[in-house]
Amino acid sequence: MAATEGFDPVVKTLIKAGCQVNMASKLSNKTALHVLTYKGHTDCVGNLIEAGADVNIYDFEYHTPLWYAIKNKQNEIAKFLLRANCIVDTFQCAGHIPIEECPITLALSLDAVDIIKLFILTGYDKAHMKSALQKDEGRLKLKQFDIDHWFDRANDIRSLKPHV
Repeated sequence: MAATEGFDPVVKTLIKAGCQVNMASKLSNKTALHVLTYKGHTDCVGNLIEAGADVNIYDFEYHTPLWYAIKNKQNEIAKFLLRANCIVDTFQCAGHIPIEECPITLALSLDAVDIIKLFILTGYDKAHMKSALQKDEGRLKLKQFDIDHWFDRANDIRSLKPHV
């Protein structure tokens, strides 16, 4: 309960006590990371990621914490998740999953230009990103956001991912 309400000192104490950071609800398969991302508790999200929370875990609706960050325009949390090497569009865009559940499609539909920029900068799922942006709707969004030159130059920009 404390973890999902964003009480950072309590979250830190629970982590130090060895609580399972990936424990999921049996009803929804949501973890504390899903809920804290949804609610925008940046510090708690950072602490959970640092403690080894699975940033790629799916709830029963096939949503990852990244999906919730995009849906709620939590750009700082999206950065944390991308730095933690979350996998974009690997399972969410499978044939049986509605296209709306895809992080790239969601970001484009919400006009989440900062998230789209993060995808381009981090180089996540280049093939799907390129495909989405080559469609008429994607090209219009790029022009609307005045970032149509970004994707062409994306390979020249340093990644947000930590260098090992």
